[in-house]
Order: sequence, then C-alpha cells, then structure tokens
Amino acid sequence: MVNAGKAETNGVELTTGFEPIKNLRFGINGAYTDATLSNNAPSLEGRAGDRLPNVPVYSASATVDYYFPLPFWRTMPEQRQQVAAYPEDSGKNAGRGDGKIVAGEAQRAKVAAWNGHVGAGFRWVSSQWSEVESSSTAIRTPSYSALDLNADVSNGRYTIRVFAKNVTDERAYPTVFANFNFLTGEVINALGTPIQPRTVGIEVDCKF
Repeated sequence: MVNAGKAETNGVELTTGFEPIKNLRFGINGAYTDATLSNNAPSLEGRAGDRLPNVPVYSASATVDYYFPLPFWRTMPEQRQQVAAYPEDSGKNAGRGDGKIVAGEAQRAKVAAWNGHVGAGFRWVSSQWSEVESSSTAIRTPSYSALDLNADVSNGRYTIRVFAKNVTDERAYPTVFANFNFLTGEVINALGTPIQPRTVGIEVDCKF
C-alpha cells in the first residue's frame, strides 16, 4: 500500500422513472464521474490529472416493468360469518344462539389475488483503468453492457420468480491488475474479476 497523494472527484447523476400507461413502468439512470489525481504521485507513477483506477467516467442503466392480474386466479370471497356482539356484555352471550351481524365487526375476508410481473434491465459501463493511467502497468478495460430478464407471479404472501442475468453472457472484466516480475518489472499476464456470467434460476419466497 502506498500513498497516492490528493485526488478530486466531481460528477453528476440523474435518476428518473415514469409510467406512460397503467402498470407499465420505466426507469433510467445515468452518471458521469470525473475522478483524477490532484498532484503527482511518483510512488504510483501517477501524474496530476490522471484518472483514478476502477472508476468509469460514464455509466447508465434502464429498466422496464409490467404488472398485470392473472385472470385465472381471481380474488375469491370467503363465506361471511355471523358474529355476536352486544354493547352491554361485549359478546359474552354469543353462545345463546341469538347472535347477529354487527356492522363493522363482520368483514368479508378475501383470498389474495395472484398477479404477474415481467421485467428487464440493461446496464452499461464505460472503460476504466486498472491503475492510474500514467502507470506503466496500467490496463484499460473496455466498456461493457449486460441484459437481465425476470418474471414472477405473486399473491402478496407467496412469490414464484424466474430470472436470467447477463442473458448474452457478456465476458467483461471491470477489475483487472497486472501480474509482473518483481525483478525485471516485465508484465507476465493480467488477472481480472469478471462480471457474473449468464445465470438462470428460480426463486420461491414466502412471507410469514
């Protein structure tokens, strides 16, 4: 670990969402980040103005979600029950057989309806440096994008969800560093951490 000197970061981020028609929702996010060294950093071979490592200048994402009721799983009312309640005895005479429905105390219970949802998300990240860009061992990783899809059915308590992440199986390495010979300084190879490969799965949730 070495001292990198001073750095400065400036940027702006915009997030917005809108619903052009009922149950169809769009979300958009964009960010610009200018992260640079404020002065020279000889220990890192860095110069003032160098971009900081692992910080993309631009990034953006977009989502779309659509929600809809499932017509074959409609809300079904349960049988209304009779409740005995008397102001003078607070229902103590319920077993006498002369109970009656009291407004506000007997409600129609319902089995929650099942609803469906489909969604997609797209994200893009611009190129970035593995080290300060003036470093002789700095590697510039290319920009990348990834597409995610998901769908689920839910009744509020139970949710069954299927998903596919990184559908196109994009091979990107946002974090990379050079592996070099400490004696000669020669770069042997580069090691990187890839984004999550294409992953397809199913999840079942239950709320207690």
